[in-house]
Amino acid sequence: MGECDDTQQPQERSFVGVHMKCCNVYTRAYLNVQRDAFVGWCPRCAGQMRIRVVEEGGTDARFFEAS
Repeated sequence: MGECDDTQQPQERSFVGVHMKCCNVYTRAYLNVQRDAFVGWCPRCAGQMRIRVVEEGGTDARFFEAS
């Protein structure tokens, strides 16, 4: 029998909320593997949006609008 390691916690993925104005829906954009942008797609029309992550001068906002 294999041992199960219960000490591992699922890692939380960083995300921001996005209102996709194209189809008037809300979705989440997740931090990409390179950790240089939040990327998301409209769940209705598959339009892509990207929010760059910058070192200086960015924002603390957690909710955005994309058109």
